[in-house]
Amino acid sequence: MLARFYELKTNRPLFITKGSRVSAAGLGSRTIDGYEISYDDKSVIMHYGVLIGGGQLRAIEEQYNELAKADPASIRRPDKLHGLSPWLDRPARAPSVETVKRILASMDERGAWVREGTIGKPDRVAFVYAARPMVIRIGRRASDGGTGNRSAGKDRLIQLGEDDTVEIFQGSEPPLERIIVSREFAENLIALSAWLIGGGNR
Repeated sequence: MLARFYELKTNRPLFITKGSRVSAAGLGSRTIDGYEISYDDKSVIMHYGVLIGGGQLRAIEEQYNELAKADPASIRRPDKLHGLSPWLDRPARAPSVETVKRILASMDERGAWVREGTIGKPDRVAFVYAARPMVIRIGRRASDGGTGNRSAGKDRLIQLGEDDTVEIFQGSEPPLERIIVSREFAENLIALSAWLIGGGNR
């Protein structure tokens, strides 16, 4: 693994720590800690690649050495580039006709792939993302004339680990809605593109 960022002059790897995030209906979202520069690669943010794989370094070095020795006039870009990393020559395998039919049949009338799920529902009351271990306490208020004292022995404690999330919704069930899952969208497009590139086994 490699760090994406390195400190100037010292060349020490730099990382960005996670932040615990709390969102509440009508109050917006707030990150209560984290998002700090660190030399430690533990508990780093996941939504941006501050750690990247180094498995291709040897192949990149070999390609660089070949290009460094080559006549510049002989160097040209490949006829086809694959993905964001052209040196990774890994075109997707063409799916079967049955798979293509299933993918096309699963589209709605707009041409979108949707499924039942939950994502940022407006009737979500609160959301917590734990960047480090936390504890949830669930209990009942005692009937004490409104003093706010808790009922002894009725609390439940739930341990949260790093990257766990908690959502609270109104009602007894998390409400479902029709959503588009970006991973499914990308996988379907890759499969259909590979089928077309392969000539479309019609």
